[in-house]
Amino acid sequence: MQRKMKRVLVTGAAGFLGRAVTAELLARGCGVRALVRAAEKAGPLRLLGAEIMVGDIRDAAMGAALDGVDTVIHCAAAIGTTPLGREEFYSVNVEGTRNLVEAAKGSADLERFVHISTVAVIGAIDPRNPADEESPCRPTDAYGETKLLGERVVRDAAGAGFPAVIARPMWIYGAGSTVTTNLFRKIARRKLPMIGAAQNTMQPVEIGDAVRGIVRCAEAGGIEGRIYNIAGAEILTIRVMCETIARLMGTTLPGPSVPMWFATAAATGCEMIFPLLGIAAPITHEKLEFFRVCNSYSIERARRELDWSPKILFEDGARKVAELVKAEMRESEAGVRT
Repeated sequence: MQRKMKRVLVTGAAGFLGRAVTAELLARGCGVRALVRAAEKAGPLRLLGAEIMVGDIRDAAMGAALDGVDTVIHCAAAIGTTPLGREEFYSVNVEGTRNLVEAAKGSADLERFVHISTVAVIGAIDPRNPADEESPCRPTDAYGETKLLGERVVRDAAGAGFPAVIARPMWIYGAGSTVTTNLFRKIARRKLPMIGAAQNTMQPVEIGDAVRGIVRCAEAGGIEGRIYNIAGAEILTIRVMCETIARLMGTTLPGPSVPMWFATAAATGCEMIFPLLGIAAPITHEKLEFFRVCNSYSIERARRELDWSPKILFEDGARKVAELVKAEMRESEAGVRT
């Protein structure tokens, strides 16, 4: 069974994922209302043909955003490793989601609400046993904690008949992502030393694959109340992932590796001293999680119930990003020389 989407509200439409979801829906012939927080970020969406609405998911007037909409894809969030305090994460990821869900409950047109969560709600996992959608959730930071609370808002509503589906993407990479391009540039400049063995796991999903999975959450029939992991086809170690990026960028990783005990001690010192100077610490315990936390997830439910599988291997997806980043770096260097 597949439901037909006619008009879709995409929240967080100016973000990396929201832009890609909007473009895919428009390419499929759907009408899209793109909710953005700042009008100046709406230009590319307007050129694609989206209807632009400026607002915040915490606004009291969310009912207007839902007028005539049969599908919501809720991408808006306070994300990842930012300097935001827990209060801001909670305000957006929990209260903002609650506000949007309550407004959507009053919509006579709504048939599907796709909530974009994250695998960060699961927290630490056993790398020998990929986590599935029923694995216990023990988030390790404010982002994961508040995204889990946001999930509970959606799941409570779904338990009372609200037509919600939850997607949990892994790290989404691709051109246009600041996080992705910053990682590639840092590796290209040999400024990312390996810390410890770097044998913890990562399962990156390319933006096109992620968007296909999310759209399947919106259009597949009879899946209300379900949760789906959206992750890549390969489980890689951090070392292998970074070595792949380095090779594609035409360089190698700096060596030797920094012992984890030394990096941990350095992070403790930096977190004590640098805030007193009003300067961001160059190394923190949070940044060290990149070399410590394992990320590996089962996507069998998505394969079985959504008929979705990731198609793009990391090396193929990373090669496209590397070519764009290398071109941007060459242009930047040429500009400096002139």
